[in-house]
Formats: sequence, C-alpha cells, structure tokens
Amino acid sequence: MSLKENAVLRFSDHKSLVVVQWNPKSGTGRRRHEILRLVRVLREFGYRVRLFHNRQLMDRYLNDPAHRNRLHCIVGCGGDGTITDLLNRYPGERLAMLPMGTENLIARYFRLPHSGRSVAELVRDGFSRKLDTCFANDHRFLLMLSVGVDADVVRDLHQGRQGNISHLAYVFPILRAFLRFSVRREVSVEKVGGEGGSYAGTHVIVTNIPAYGFGFPFSPNAIPDDGVLDVRIFRGRSFWHTVRHAISVWLGLKSAERDVIRFTAHAMSLRESRMGAESKMTPGDGEPLAVQADGDPAPGLPVKIRVEPRSLELIVPRPD
Repeated sequence: MSLKENAVLRFSDHKSLVVVQWNPKSGTGRRRHEILRLVRVLREFGYRVRLFHNRQLMDRYLNDPAHRNRLHCIVGCGGDGTITDLLNRYPGERLAMLPMGTENLIARYFRLPHSGRSVAELVRDGFSRKLDTCFANDHRFLLMLSVGVDADVVRDLHQGRQGNISHLAYVFPILRAFLRFSVRREVSVEKVGGEGGSYAGTHVIVTNIPAYGFGFPFSPNAIPDDGVLDVRIFRGRSFWHTVRHAISVWLGLKSAERDVIRFTAHAMSLRESRMGAESKMTPGDGEPLAVQADGDPAPGLPVKIRVEPRSLELIVPRPD
C-alpha cells in the first residue's frame, strides 16, 4: 500500500486522532526533536495529530466528546511518570510512549524505541498488550510502589527539582538518604481480601513489573499481566546492614535474600509501625514516611493497594 493510499485509509477511519502529550521536564530535554519527527510521521501515515505540553489545555480538548470519540491513542513523550500521569487522567484509553525520561523503566522492559519515527510505526501497526494497573488509595500506578530509602530519594529530588535532570541529580539525594540513616522506622504490611498475613520491615517494595531504577533486580519474577503484585520486605534496621544489602542485590548475591520476606497478593494495606524502645529517632522522623510510585511522590501512609487486572492497553513492539 502506498503512503497516499494509507493516508486516505487513516483519514476515513473513525479513530483517526492521535493526541501527544510532551512533558518538557522529562530527562535532560536533549531529544525534543524526536517529538517533531513523531508528529510529522504520524501525519504522513494519515492521522490527525494534536500536540500538548499544557495538561489543562489537553484535558479541555479531550473532554469534548467530538474529539474523544475519534481518539486512536495517546502518546506520552516523557518518562515513567508521564505514562502514570496519563493512566490517572485517562483510564481506559490506549497509550503509547516515546521515552524521554531519566530511567525509562517501562520502555526498557517492553523494548520501546527512542525514535519518533519508530514509535509512529508502532502506533500505525497497532499491536498492544493488556497490562495490570494498581491503585494506591485512588492513585493509579503501573510499575512499583515503595517505602524506604528509595522513596526518601524521590521525595528529596522532587522537593528540589527545578527542571530537566540527569542521573547525576540523584547523587546528593541518595547520599543524604543513606547518611541520615541510623535505625529505620518500620512499615507494616497486611494482606487484605481474605488472603491473610501481616509482616513488617524497614523497606517495602510492591512491584508489578520487574524493571527497577538503576538496574536493581529487586523483583525479577514480577509479571505485568498476572493479576497479582510481588511484595518484597527488607527487615534490616541498621545503616551498614542496608548498605551491605544494597550491594548484595546489585551483585545478584544469594545473601541478599537472607533478610527479605517475599509473597504475592491481590490487595494489601501499608501503615507505619513504631519499633521498640531500642529504636533511635532519625533526622526527618517528625515528618511522614515518604512513599513513591513509578518514580514520583505518592499518597502517604496509611495506604491501601490493590491490582486491577489487564486494565491498561499499551502499544508495544510485536514479539520476535
């Protein structure tokens, strides 16, 4: 089929609208030319394309039924947080992604291309996967939620963030999170919905997809469409215990599992539980424990988490 014939076919299609959201703060901001390439190639393929970086204007546009009914998909140009944002604002809509963030865990796991032309081709081909999404209270997330050192890092980073960032921006928040660590405050995790079981630890990770920041293999067995969440609870309490554990996880050593509880669940609740009298207060103990989801600050404790099976349609490359 020629490009001209393909364009006629697309314009006659009821679902001919592609809306692109660009997050100007994602990553380093050095690959913005790929957004223009994405828009140009989509138009060559016959789609009607609207590009937004203002969320309010985009919401107003898509709240019009005349536009929403013609929507083929929404493309998020940004990082994992951009896709999570779209997931919360437009539940049920088909999403695609042009990776432009710092970590791009979703893109790494699904092998999404970083080229605007290649993403446009994925949109045209239309192959997608139905993935589980998760709720932290009323907030949706796709990848993971955690309470612990990494959540402290995310909170510190976002409190001081002014614009685009690189991996170097994480250095000082990571150092601060570890250096102010003495004896951690504990988090209690309780299964709900008839599954039973209550556990506690100083670092809790609830994962839906095995990809994690900086390549840490915390939950390699997580599956994004199995209807359950993988839960990992680290019980170490001291600074050096946590550092040693992080190094063991990074190196893939079996000793990393010595102080870890693992289980799967459909739903659970997280709340803070104070340790015994031997616990020492750490700097920041007067503020609520930080919670992060998909690399952004999330609702604080207590939080109820549940999975909604196969509730996101994400456009991905066809399997080999």
